[in-house]
Amino acid sequence: DPARAGGMMPSPGASECNESLTPPGAVRMDLPAPFMEHRTDALPMIDFGAFGRALRRFWPVVILSAGLCVGAAAWYLRNTPALYLALGEIGVGQERSELLPSAAARGEDLKSLEMLKSIERQIAGQTVLLEIAKRFHLHHDPVLAGARAAGGLNDDEVIVALSKRVAANLERGTRNIVISVEDTEPQRARDICQSIIDLVVQRDPGAASALK
Repeated sequence: DPARAGGMMPSPGASECNESLTPPGAVRMDLPAPFMEHRTDALPMIDFGAFGRALRRFWPVVILSAGLCVGAAAWYLRNTPALYLALGEIGVGQERSELLPSAAARGEDLKSLEMLKSIERQIAGQTVLLEIAKRFHLHHDPVLAGARAAGGLNDDEVIVALSKRVAANLERGTRNIVISVEDTEPQRARDICQSIIDLVVQRDPGAASALK
C-alpha cells in the first residue's frame, strides 16, 4: 500500500501538467554541478615553484645579462666626462620710474617683456657664443671637437657645440635672466659664465649681475 509505506503516488493529472510545460521539440539539458555553482571565494594562485625551477634552469642567462648591464654602465661612466654647472644671474633695470595710467603701464610691461626676451636671446646667440669660443680657444677643445681637435672646428660647428652647454632663461614674473654653463672643468665653467655676464653688462649698462 503506497500510503502505508509513507510514499505518495503522482496523480495522472500532475504528470500531464508537467509534460504540458515542456514545449514540443525542446531539448532538456542537465548541466554538471561545476557549471551550476559559481564560486566567488576562489583566488588566483601563483606557482612560485615553477618560477624557481625556471630560475634554476636559466640562471646562466640571468647572470650574463646582469654582468653585461653592469659592464656597459661602467664603460659609459668611465668614458663620459663629468660636467660641472655654473649659474649666473642678470637683472635688467626698469627704465621708467614715474607713475603711468593702467593702460599705458600694460603697454610698458609688454615692451619691457619684449626687451627682456631680446636680451635672453642675445645671451645664447651666435655673436656671444662665438666671442666666448674665441676667448677660451674652444675651436680646438678636445671635448667639444673630439677627433677634430687638432684641425679645429669652424665657427658654425663650435657655435652649435657650445649652444648645447650654454642656456639663458628669463625667470617668470621677474626681470632676472639666469645663465647656466656646463663644462668639464668647474673653473672654466665659472669663467665662461662670468665672461657672458660681462659681455651683456657692457652692451646694457643697466644690467646688474651676480654669479652663483
